[in-house]
Amino acid sequence: MSPSSVSAPASLAPSSSSLAKPDTSEREPVAPVYFERPKANAPLAERYCRAIHGLPAVGRAKCCGRTVPDDPGGQLAAECARLLSIVLEEGSVRLDTDGISRCEAALVLESAQCEELGRLSSPMPGACLGLVSGLRPPRAECRSSLECEGDLHCQGAGPTDRGACAPPNPPTIACAVAVDMLATYTRQTDVDRRHPECDGVCKMHRCMKTTPPKSPCETTFECGPDHFCVEGKCAASTSLPVGAQCAGGGCAEGLTCVARVCAVPKALGAACTTDFECTGACLKRSLTDKDGKCGTFCG
Repeated sequence: MSPSSVSAPASLAPSSSSLAKPDTSEREPVAPVYFERPKANAPLAERYCRAIHGLPAVGRAKCCGRTVPDDPGGQLAAECARLLSIVLEEGSVRLDTDGISRCEAALVLESAQCEELGRLSSPMPGACLGLVSGLRPPRAECRSSLECEGDLHCQGAGPTDRGACAPPNPPTIACAVAVDMLATYTRQTDVDRRHPECDGVCKMHRCMKTTPPKSPCETTFECGPDHFCVEGKCAASTSLPVGAQCAGGGCAEGLTCVARVCAVPKALGAACTTDFECTGACLKRSLTDKDGKCGTFCG
């Protein structure tokens, strides 16, 4: 039998769908939700963004013996100022003028703590949180939860999608599926606390009920705001002593939770195996080294 007389198997034969012409219909181009430019950056926005992105950069440069950047904060500060100016111009948010001064003072103080320089940026000081207040009412169109009033969040919003201000979602609803661009650039890291997406907690991208106090827990996360997983149960305690069991928090001020035990952070020069043990970072000679010494991270 000649090869030409053998039929191709059905699984290999081209189907009508595979021979179909590609879809050439016009589609609406995808664009970021904050695509526009403000008439001019608001002076208050410029000041705030230079503080939250620039002051840490200046502090790190000084601690590490480097030249202070000519443009502290760089592109992060510039994009922060642009986004914040847009929503201020629209009247979507209010920026706390007096709070900016307190924030600047806290950042200057924090940036001088060279021993505490780790691999990641330091947490936002409490004085810098809650400075951006939303003004949009329920069901109003939004692009960030920071634009919504009270405890409303921006349901359905993402980098390229607008949403609507809505109350927290009940259990089983999808959550944490997109990045809040305005909150990210303005470093308002408490956005999930002030504008909760779930009436409970968001776990594995689904809203779920908060584990009640005194109930068994595995992580602090599931216990909800102001509660911690202490000795295997959710509790409001935030002052566990050295040696007490913890699960991500609840230790007394000045202590850290390392390997589920409250401990005093190690100072410069102390032996370590992970960054979590140190006030700064655990510096090692190579990536394969297991042991290192606590120090200031300038990499």
